[in-house]
Amino acid sequence: KYAWAVEYINELAEQGIFKGRDEKTFDPEAKITRAEFVALVARVLGIKSDAEIAFADLDGHWAAAEVTAVATLGEDTLAFFGEAFAPDQAITREEMATVLYKALVAKGVAVPEAEAAVFSDASSIAEFAAEAVEALQKLEVINGMGDGTFAPKGETTRAQAAKVIYLFAGLVK
Repeated sequence: KYAWAVEYINELAEQGIFKGRDEKTFDPEAKITRAEFVALVARVLGIKSDAEIAFADLDGHWAAAEVTAVATLGEDTLAFFGEAFAPDQAITREEMATVLYKALVAKGVAVPEAEAAVFSDASSIAEFAAEAVEALQKLEVINGMGDGTFAPKGETTRAQAAKVIYLFAGLVK
């Protein structure tokens, strides 16, 4: 079922960026949390931060240094989350795209001008995420669900995260 993700998962595991649930289980169908996903972005970029924690609900959280590092990459890298980060909440597909897009911009990676998304459910993509989804689609980091939709409010799986993180890493290296 997840043959399309095996290459990405194995490569990220070899690099120490993405770990399994244990030594023998990756759990590709499981939802990935906001903290887990942003920590992957931080690992790809090789950053951590000892700065003041970016969100109050990260105090004492295992991913506080990684999330804070990504939050401080650019002026508004994680600002779209609002006052609370909710680190243990599953990250939606539109949030995932926005985090990646804002990190690319903050790192100075050339991103294409956004155009109208080709996804049949483009009208349900939140305003904060529309540009990110469109640009990442043009960069071929995201390609939708296979039925012409993006499913912006859907929760990101670990397999989906592995693919986009792998492709993101190729853009920032």
